[in-house]
Amino acid sequence: MNSQNNPQIVDFNTLLPSGYLPTAEQVNVSVDGIPLRVVRYSHCDVPFYFVHASLAENVEHGLALSVKRHHGDIRVYPSRLGLEVTPQQDKQPAAFRFSGAPYLVVECEGLGYLMLAFEPPASDPEGPGVLRAADLGVTPNNVHVQTPALQAAIDRVSADSDLHTLVLPPGLYRAGDLHLRSNCRLHLCGGAVLQASDNAADIGDPSVGGFGPKRAAFINALSVENLSITGPGHIDGNRPVLDLQRYFRDMVCIKGCRSLRIDGPVFSSSCNWNTHLRGCEDVEVTRLKILNNRPPVGFINTDGLNPDCCRRVAIRQCLMHTGDDAVAVKSCGEDDGLLGDVADIVVSDLLAINNSATAKIGTETHAARMERIRFERIDAVHTARLCVIDAFDLADIRDVVFEDIRLNRLDHSRPGSASDGRLIDLHASAPTWRKVKGRSRIENVHIRNLISDEPGRCLITGLSEEYGVSRVRLENVRVAGKALQMEDLEQSGSVRELTLDPPAEPNSVG
Repeated sequence: MNSQNNPQIVDFNTLLPSGYLPTAEQVNVSVDGIPLRVVRYSHCDVPFYFVHASLAENVEHGLALSVKRHHGDIRVYPSRLGLEVTPQQDKQPAAFRFSGAPYLVVECEGLGYLMLAFEPPASDPEGPGVLRAADLGVTPNNVHVQTPALQAAIDRVSADSDLHTLVLPPGLYRAGDLHLRSNCRLHLCGGAVLQASDNAADIGDPSVGGFGPKRAAFINALSVENLSITGPGHIDGNRPVLDLQRYFRDMVCIKGCRSLRIDGPVFSSSCNWNTHLRGCEDVEVTRLKILNNRPPVGFINTDGLNPDCCRRVAIRQCLMHTGDDAVAVKSCGEDDGLLGDVADIVVSDLLAINNSATAKIGTETHAARMERIRFERIDAVHTARLCVIDAFDLADIRDVVFEDIRLNRLDHSRPGSASDGRLIDLHASAPTWRKVKGRSRIENVHIRNLISDEPGRCLITGLSEEYGVSRVRLENVRVAGKALQMEDLEQSGSVRELTLDPPAEPNSVG
């Protein structure tokens, strides 16, 4: 909804279909004096709150936050921004100022997590080449499934050289499995929700879904080119209903595609992996919000984004809430003709809350090579493992950089040791819980400027001298206010050429 006082603020949550998500009555948020709707994801294992709005990029904004039954301090992440919060007192809300249109997470005792997704101003596509769904009889409908009509609209845009974009206006659209095509941009306007049907007749067979060459998903694409998913709208996997039916399928599965762009949407409530990119090349993912279940203890397999056997992938400025890994670069050993080397993956400016790994390579490492993979400016608000390489299969994993990594809360609740939260977890091995080859190597890893607010384990282990870890450099690593020392590292005899550079002064660490 455009404000007459500030037309650059668009509150996307006010555009959502009536009844889609409940309004959070216990928390109030305003920006520049304009109230914003706070919605509550109450169906998740750990409920959380979400604000979604566009703001002017080049100015400073003031945010006010009041929480009923408020207890304790309010903390704002990423902590690297150094935002100073005026605490909530009596009837005065908490307040802080920030610049531009960032993604933020607010933590407050008695509330949990409030996720703030602010976007730069943008217009929905118009003009020649743009087809609105209503032009083909697809209109918002809270009852009926519209799979055939939606699929026909997608096919029409792909087949017609005069068209390039299919626009879904605000409203709820229910569908079974959909298949995206080449030369098609699916644009979800603010307030548009494309939701998976909860009728088994509309869904691919779950016995071949979830993991494997016949992997079923809600949104699919196979061997297409020039594909885009854009806009601030939602794609919803409908986990609260489908999970009761044991549908362990991905929400978005894009395989064997070239020139893929995902920019701006909210992907929520997946039954399994949220977004699986398999055998894709030339991929750009920006400003993607992934909102999945996250139980209070342990984990559920709702990974955020998994580039699998992909090359030339850039993942930037994303916000994730996941029950398992946030971003995991993989090479799954599926017999689908898409197993290939992994190269040139960059993940930057990620803000994540997750139960397992935040920045990860593996667990599946079946390709011959996985190389030139970079994680930079990663902020983990809550995680069990921070920088991870699980090399269990066949790949030679090399030329990996973890740079400018921040951790606020480390989860020690996973099975195993009572203090099993891990800041660094690099291991080439063959765990007994998986049928693996155990012939992977890890070589040339640079971890630079890692800052953790809490203590945690740092493990670097190899299986053998032949299949081990070599050339690892740690630089400027600080844990709970102290510089990491060599004796703090847990390592095996199969680790070679491990160096720990003297830390910089605290005020010089980026």
